[in-house]
Amino acid sequence: MDFKELVDISLPEQTIGKLTGGIQSELTVSNLTFRIPSYPYNIEHLDMHANMKDGFLRLDTLSFRIGNSDFHMNGSLSDLPALFHHQEKPVRLTLNAGSNKMVLKELLAFDSARSRKAKEEIYGFNVGLSLETSVNELLHPKPLPKGKFNIQNLSVAFKRYPHAFHDFGAEITINDTALLLRNLIGHVDSSDLRFSGRVNNYAIWFDKVKKGKTMIAFDLKSQRLALHELLGRRGQKYLPKDYSQEIFTNVWLRSKMELKYDSVFKFANIKIANISGECTRHPYQLDSIHGNIKFGTDNFLKIDTLQGKIGRSDFNISMRLYTGKDTARRNKENYLQFSSRFLDVNQLTNYVQTAEDEIVAPPSDTATVTSTTSTSSHADVFNIFSIPFINFNATIDIGRVKYRHLGLKNISTKVRILANQQLYLDTFGIEVAGGKIGARAHFNGSDPNKIYLKTRIRVDNVDLEKLMLKLDYLGQDYVINKNIKGRLSGQLKCYIQVYPDLTPIMEHSEAQIDVNIYNGELVNFTPIQAMSSYFKDKNLNIVRFDTLRNILSFKNNTLSIPSMNINSSLGYLEISGNQGMDKHMEYYLRIPLKLVTQVGFSKLFGKKQEEVDPDQVDAIEFRDKDKKIHFINLKITGTPDDYKMALGKAK
Repeated sequence: MDFKELVDISLPEQTIGKLTGGIQSELTVSNLTFRIPSYPYNIEHLDMHANMKDGFLRLDTLSFRIGNSDFHMNGSLSDLPALFHHQEKPVRLTLNAGSNKMVLKELLAFDSARSRKAKEEIYGFNVGLSLETSVNELLHPKPLPKGKFNIQNLSVAFKRYPHAFHDFGAEITINDTALLLRNLIGHVDSSDLRFSGRVNNYAIWFDKVKKGKTMIAFDLKSQRLALHELLGRRGQKYLPKDYSQEIFTNVWLRSKMELKYDSVFKFANIKIANISGECTRHPYQLDSIHGNIKFGTDNFLKIDTLQGKIGRSDFNISMRLYTGKDTARRNKENYLQFSSRFLDVNQLTNYVQTAEDEIVAPPSDTATVTSTTSTSSHADVFNIFSIPFINFNATIDIGRVKYRHLGLKNISTKVRILANQQLYLDTFGIEVAGGKIGARAHFNGSDPNKIYLKTRIRVDNVDLEKLMLKLDYLGQDYVINKNIKGRLSGQLKCYIQVYPDLTPIMEHSEAQIDVNIYNGELVNFTPIQAMSSYFKDKNLNIVRFDTLRNILSFKNNTLSIPSMNINSSLGYLEISGNQGMDKHMEYYLRIPLKLVTQVGFSKLFGKKQEEVDPDQVDAIEFRDKDKKIHFINLKITGTPDDYKMALGKAK
């Protein structure tokens, strides 16, 4: 070592000035092994070479092993004497570090609790670092040293996290109040990332007690972003199965978050400038999604004009929800406003219509109900009173909706929720299947012993064939099947009492249906097919009629059908009867005797039956009101799978 600067401070100033500046030194360490007290692993095979000339310190090599982990590095310091003198002088630090294998369990062995939790191992680690700052900033950071920090050639792979980072680089600039991250660029497996960010008032994150505001802004772009390459096995569990393997292209996320602390976190204000990207496994792309979201610890959430497009669907959402105790905030309206010009539900759910999607119901009845919840478990599964109701208003306006094979238009609704467990559907309107449907409803849960729903639904000129729906509603499966076709107009009024888990109590429910069906068909309708022996020259699979008009009532678990006249392709008929929720039926039919003697002759007199073309479509026959007509009365009882037919009248 050349100690040219180690001089007696008492020497004359002129003598000090003549001395050559700098300490010229060299250090070589070979195969050093030593033990750290209370640490179970030795530092082994440490090799190092460093030299200094004119104050420039260069670490050519430093390598060693700890247990099964190895490390190697090199670096430099531009002005070592500046650490002791001229502390305002700028300095530059560089470090290149690498490791073939790091076993975290062994490296953290000084802390037994951390060591037990550390299961990860790191392979192929490599990074290049540089820092441009001053000695004073290094010795007295506030809280970070001001300057410029660079990362180059960062690569690393893991044992448990099944992905590898490679070729990462970034530039970080730190000033008095802000931390700026520029051009964080790299790859995770085959996914590429380009990230920039900014943190204002970053010092707040180093305070034990946080007070004040801080802002975080970022801009993320990617040409290819595979979710399964970014998330581990645990992370993928939180995604829907059909999204866990999704790959996005042309991704652009840009956002700014303002956070406020007052000893504890108070609120966050998130401004979404842009979300866009294309899916490769789902048939849509995200386009220009932007808006503002604000939430706080006091049960406060506000969405301000969050809008954009997902595939062919567009949306605009605004919402305010507050469930805290602040009186002033509680007086403000809680609301949801949703609007869309077009909503393609098929595309959003990746729906592909197949033959299995066609709803095939039993050929015995026009409405089948299957219970899914036992009476004894109503209070255990779910209870409406476990949800705290608040005063809340919702408005929904949608121009068009594509759902399966239904085209819905001009959907509009207004809903009010009251804190006393009541809900009002003030208005609901929709255009569907060539007609219109309107509804109003009132759900009253204020009395837990008598929870009920009252509704009124109006239908105008709806095509029943296009309205093939399967509804999972209140614990029941309702199927409107293909037993009937035609154009429907009418009104439904109903009162449904429900359990606290919203399962209907059918014996305490009533309904009245004022129905008109025009130019219709009964398809594979059991009461008609039961008369196959009487109409051998008619097609009983398809019975056409001009008008079906009646007022049906549902009470005591039974649908009652008053006597109605049908001018049909079978002839003039009169039908009445009852249909129970247990599928038990009791129908009464009055058939003109003329039809029976002409068509059912072979049945009545024991002669052979003849087959009828199943594709035959018969003309509709009308009753001649000026003539006296003799009828035969038939009674059909049983279930759609087990029924019998005999002569008999209704009481």
